[in-house]
Order: sequence, then structure tokens, then C-alpha cells
Amino acid sequence: MNASSHARRFVAGEHAAATAARVDERPVTVSGAHREALARTARDARLRMPLRLRTVLIFLSLSVLVMPLLGVLVLRLHEETLLRQTQDELTVVAQLLASGYRAWFAEQAPAATSAAAAARAARDHSA
Repeated sequence: MNASSHARRFVAGEHAAATAARVDERPVTVSGAHREALARTARDARLRMPLRLRTVLIFLSLSVLVMPLLGVLVLRLHEETLLRQTQDELTVVAQLLASGYRAWFAEQAPAATSAAAAARAARDHSA
């Protein structure tokens, strides 16, 4: 049988009929030990079976839901950290300004006190 006649038989559907004729039609009997081995193999195959499409889609949907929520939480923590840091820096600046004004007022107070005392003395003297 050459290749062209084989191709014609396959196209005509004779190949399927010839293959079906060769299949043994006898029922298969399985002993108890073989049955347990087959059941164990089927169970192991189910355990090793890749995830179903439904499971993958549910996982993807949940991750799409969880990612923005995690982003909001992370950004909220970041914002709180930045606010705390800014507040600490402003407190330091306020303390620095307060100490500077205290020093400046301490320098000005004796002059103001002596000028007020001189004015009082001049007023009392003239009266």
C-alpha cells in the first residue's frame, strides 16, 4: 500500500473503521489489588490536577479586589508617618524660634526697664 492509497483510505473514513475492527471488545476485569491501585492513582491525579479555570478566575478577582485595599492601607500609613515627621519638625522650629525671642527679649528688657525707670525718675523729678 503506497502513501496515496493510504491517504485515500483515511479520507474516505476507512481508517476509522479498520481501527475500530482491531480494538478488542472483551470486557476488562480488574482484581482487588489492581482496583485499589487504580483508585489511588486516580486520587493522586486529582490532587496533582492543575487548578480549574473557575479557581484561577476567583483567585484573580480576589487579588484585583485586595490590591487596591492594600494600597490604601499602605498609603494611609505613609501619610501618617509624613504627618508625624512634619509635626516633629515644626515643633523643633517653634522651640528654636521661642528660644530666640526669649533671648532677644532678655536683651531688650534691661534697656526697656532702664529707659522706663529714667522716664519715671524724670517725671517724678519734674513734678
